Amino acid sequence: MNRNVVSAAGAAFITAQQKVGVAATGKHFPGLGASAASQNTDAGPVTLNLSAATIRGVDEFPYRAAIAAGVKLVMVSWAVYPSLGSKRPAGLTARPRTAPCSRPGPAWISSSARTARPRRALRRCRG
Repeated sequence: MNRNVVSAAGAAFITAQQKVGVAATGKHFPGLGASAASQNTDAGPVTLNLSAATIRGVDEFPYRAAIAAGVKLVMVSWAVYPSLGSKRPAGLTARPRTAPCSRPGPAWISSSARTARPRRALRRCRG
C-alpha cells in the first residue's frame, strides 16, 4: 500500500465524516498493518517486530495527514512495539512515544478504556 494514497484517502474520509457531525477516529496508532490476519488484538496483545524507522516512516505516516485534516480521535493499538522502547501494549503506555501532535490535537483513546485503566483512557495530545 502506498502511504501517500492511504493518507489522502484517510484525510478525505475524515473530512467527509466530520463535515456531517461524526467525530472520526484514526486507528490503530501507531499501526497494525504488519500484523498477520491470525493476530487478533481483541484476544490479547500482539508483538510487532518492525524497526522504529519503518513504524515512523510507513505506519505512522497517515496519522499526520489525519491530524492535519482535524481528526477528533485517535485510538491507540493493543500491540507491543519493542523497537519503540516498550514492553507493554501501546494502549498501556502513558502516551504513545512517537505520537504526531499538533495544538490543539486529537484526543487519544486507549484500548484500556474497556480493560485495565479507564481513568487514563482518554488523553489530549499536548505536544
